[in-house]
Amino acid sequence: MAASDQTLVCVKQVKQEVANEWDESMPLPRDIIEGFSEHDVDDTDKSFVSVKTNSEFSSQLGKINQRVESIWIQVRRGDGLLKLQTCIVQQKVSVLRRKYTIQATTDHRHIADLADLTLKQCIELQGTYSL
Repeated sequence: MAASDQTLVCVKQVKQEVANEWDESMPLPRDIIEGFSEHDVDDTDKSFVSVKTNSEFSSQLGKINQRVESIWIQVRRGDGLLKLQTCIVQQKVSVLRRKYTIQATTDHRHIADLADLTLKQCIELQGTYSL
């Protein structure tokens, strides 16, 4: 599999439609989620749990949801890496199935819709949104 075909966990869109209420501290469409931590850490390389797929990330969030209200995520935004504090939220997919995702700590309407996308698809998303 070529590196460009590898999938990444990307914020595909956010449920809050009002883009002018977004800010840089929120998960934004086009962010690539590289990892998460239950604690605010300075050492970004070793303390973040790597994220490979959306379903794996949702499963991990479901496991820690009872212990913590918020987590720190490491995202790639453009050429830089950022650390953002987010809340864990549960979404009902069906009666028996639940999915977990993240929302901005500053605005509970700002819920991230995550997807497994290729790097090319994430870059294309980066061109469709602007702050």
